[in-house]
Amino acid sequence: MSRYQFYLFMLCAFISPALYLPRWLHQARYDGALASVGIAMLLGLLMAWLFKTSLKPFHKLSLTEVMERHVPRHIGLILYSVLGFTWFAAGASTLITICYVIKGFINPNMDFLVLLSCFLVAVYWASLRASIALLYNLELWVFIITPIIVFIWIKGIRNDTFSWDAVLTLNDYVLNAPSWDGIAVASFLFTGYISLSVFQATHQGSGIRWLWLIPLIGTAVFSAVFFIPIGLHGTQAVDQYIHIWVNTADSIQLKYGMIERGVFLLLFSYIIMSLVFAATSWHVAAEWISGVFKERPAHIKRFMIGIAGIAVLVIGYYVNEKQLMTLTHRWFSLRFAAELLLVAVMVIVRRRGRSA
Repeated sequence: MSRYQFYLFMLCAFISPALYLPRWLHQARYDGALASVGIAMLLGLLMAWLFKTSLKPFHKLSLTEVMERHVPRHIGLILYSVLGFTWFAAGASTLITICYVIKGFINPNMDFLVLLSCFLVAVYWASLRASIALLYNLELWVFIITPIIVFIWIKGIRNDTFSWDAVLTLNDYVLNAPSWDGIAVASFLFTGYISLSVFQATHQGSGIRWLWLIPLIGTAVFSAVFFIPIGLHGTQAVDQYIHIWVNTADSIQLKYGMIERGVFLLLFSYIIMSLVFAATSWHVAAEWISGVFKERPAHIKRFMIGIAGIAVLVIGYYVNEKQLMTLTHRWFSLRFAAELLLVAVMVIVRRRGRSA
């Protein structure tokens, strides 16, 4: 896999707490969460392998160009529309969520809509940049944020109040039956980058020898975001928090640093990665939606992202955080189903190319 696909994979992994992924898995900790993650890991590896091998003959084309040339128009329209809506919704959910986090943990007196408007202006500008510029920016921030996140994980595990007994208690629930919702949520760690990979640059160097990193790193990220809060808060109380990782980082004290608590480092990482994720997902969504139009007029992306920004302001005004969490939970299922369909279509395209 190319390094840019790897960065998209890391982006999805790091942004998962901002999309309430740990909360949904913690709520299902006795009801098949661990089995769901195991199945999601295997599915993620299989889907990644199928996706990469199906794109090998088309490594000089972007994903949308492959679909325009080799996928029937009516099927393409369905995929363009569904994936475009999916990633517009992903960016919207992330922006609204990070505004709730800032208002709740940094400045409760801040006007929510003013903060959201400022972020929307930044994301609108960034999402209209060239694809390669976005990927370079993503590469930079992944290198900056990764050590910070890993440092917080290590400090959490080494915390005096971390209980391995609480973590090992979940061994009794490993074999509990998984659910579709659990698999759909957990799969974001392993397959979320697939439908983000619309850029030609992400398919350069399309070898599959590094695909083993996906389940390895995905499992490491899951273990951190799932088990560290359990070790610090206990198996019974862990699902009582909305933003579990903000509360977890707030309980981590940095005795010898200029920053007293780990929550400040985490919030810095959250804000940066949320803006990068929103800009990237809206750029990708605009690429998908523009495939609906044969001529692809230059102004269509600006128009679509502008409409999305207005929609986010309206949603932010009328939707409370509980409703947002419910919508985000449903989004995971929609995204997973769309990615299964995308991979299936690409496999069929590859087989037709062989028989032609």
